[in-house]
Amino acid sequence: MARSLVDSSKVGFSAGARCFWGPVGTPEAALNPLGLIGADATLNISQTTRQKFDGQPRLLVKQAVEQQSAEIQLVMHEMTEANLQLALGLEPADLTTFTPGDVVVTNEQVTLDANGVAALANPVKLVGGVPTPAPVVTNVGGTTTYVAGTDYILVPRDPFGRTLIYRLASGAIPSGATLEVDYTWVRLGRTEFPIGTRSTLVERKFKIEEEWTDGRKLIAVFHRAIASINGNITLNAGGDTGMSVPLTISAQYDSGQNKLVSVFIEAP
Repeated sequence: MARSLVDSSKVGFSAGARCFWGPVGTPEAALNPLGLIGADATLNISQTTRQKFDGQPRLLVKQAVEQQSAEIQLVMHEMTEANLQLALGLEPADLTTFTPGDVVVTNEQVTLDANGVAALANPVKLVGGVPTPAPVVTNVGGTTTYVAGTDYILVPRDPFGRTLIYRLASGAIPSGATLEVDYTWVRLGRTEFPIGTRSTLVERKFKIEEEWTDGRKLIAVFHRAIASINGNITLNAGGDTGMSVPLTISAQYDSGQNKLVSVFIEAP
């Protein structure tokens, strides 16, 4: 931690400081940990003033604070569900969670391309490298069932992880046909973060905490704030770089606290 010698309104937090969050009004001790800050962060506090002049020559007779603002930009060290939820400005209820397990598909329609190939929407379930249960391929309406090895070849996984159906010219499947396929695939556990569906802002309470070597702590509490993504989430960058989430936390005036941010130096 260091206070800027150039601008005394800025306070720095080092990489490794801790960040916590919760609903507005949550006691500090009950805030949830977001994780560690992955890069140095600066708490920026600024204000503008309103001034009144009188007389000739003009004399300053009164001035007052017109507006104050506080903001901190963080890089969260872990790409967790909570970090992404906050960066994307979502509530937990906005997220959709899919439970893992077998999914049975009935009458999925696929159309063969000019090369006689069609890809299923999901890769078939494999047990010991064998599709289980074996997919059933029919014409539209299911009046004709086609035979693997005679009418078509099933490729369980192509280099891109897809399941393909190859029409055999010697078989009964017409060129360019639309087929219906029954099969089972295995859904992994996943959470969807819908972007662009929320029109209202989500306000939270945040705490950033850094412990010094002598046991004291620097703490900044945003009593009411809005979190948003700051810059880019870099994918496939290797190591921890691609697993970091950049956040901007902007303080909002809290009428109950009558303040934007509280900054503490806490004794051990």
